[in-house]
Amino acid sequence: MQVINSCSVDFNELFELHYTEMFWVAKGIVRRYDLAEDVVQDAYIKAYKNSQSLIDLKKKRAWLRQIVVRTAIDYYRKEKKQLNVILDDQETIERKQCDHQAFDTYSWKIEKDLIVQVIEHLPKKSKEILTLKWFFDYSDQRISHELNVNVGAVKTRLHRARKQFKAVYDQYN
Repeated sequence: MQVINSCSVDFNELFELHYTEMFWVAKGIVRRYDLAEDVVQDAYIKAYKNSQSLIDLKKKRAWLRQIVVRTAIDYYRKEKKQLNVILDDQETIERKQCDHQAFDTYSWKIEKDLIVQVIEHLPKKSKEILTLKWFFDYSDQRISHELNVNVGAVKTRLHRARKQFKAVYDQYN
């Protein structure tokens, strides 16, 4: 038990009561289970070390949640930075390889442009749902929220839109 400004915080109790919630908060930010566990562990260590900053015991859950959120954001930024370094290294390697890869990249750009053209020829609903799914990488649930329809309707629309896309795409090729 840690004593704080004449208030006491039982970190074992704090851990047991809020671990699951804090894990899912972290998971929502870092998007990986292993990182979420690391985030929560580090957040509890930070909370323990900085327990003197907690003035009102009634707000310990919110205080802990804020520590978890900030720690998760730090982890996310660190992971993103590492990914950028990996991508930069990959880009350097690609530049050193032969010209046919440049052609492949150019071909991919042409293919991407063709995909955009095909989508433009689809009906509004199909265009809208494929754009959200393919270009914005929205989940079915987020699309359902954006379009104010249920998830089943999103799945049905996606299926139909993909069929329409394939038909138009085949006409181009």
